[in-house]
Amino acid sequence: MAESELAKQEKQEVWKRIEKTVGFTMRQVAPRRKDWRESPSGELSVFVTFSKDSQLFYDVQCGDLQQWLGYKRAFVVFVMGTCEEALIIPAQCMKELVKDLTPKGREEYKLHIIRTGTGYKFREVPGHNLKPFLNNYGLLRNYYSTTVNFCVTTTRPQ
Repeated sequence: MAESELAKQEKQEVWKRIEKTVGFTMRQVAPRRKDWRESPSGELSVFVTFSKDSQLFYDVQCGDLQQWLGYKRAFVVFVMGTCEEALIIPAQCMKELVKDLTPKGREEYKLHIIRTGTGYKFREVPGHNLKPFLNNYGLLRNYYSTTVNFCVTTTRPQ
């Protein structure tokens, strides 16, 4: 299925913000995976995924998540219809969030983002508020996979 022009534009703007934040150009990991890039050093991995504002539905492949966890710093960026609304979630946090879910179909997690009065959550993992990840590009510079407690403590309801 062809990528929409809107998705291309919004993801392109997100990549500009990512590269401005980290201070270098990210390189594509594989020829057919243009939305998965890594730093020149190979320490940082970022995958950007887009959904229309009216749907906010995403697939996360189990195999991809396992590969991302091999990086010192890895992130999944969920673009919610516009570059102005993106959740920057560390891969280690994604692992924690989906740990109790059963993958569907082709070994992938089917995730729906829901806007709540106090933030964002995955419909499939309702006990976690994802608001701390909203447009939090600073995580790309400061988050390391050893800080998994950040995910657990910042997303759980108070």
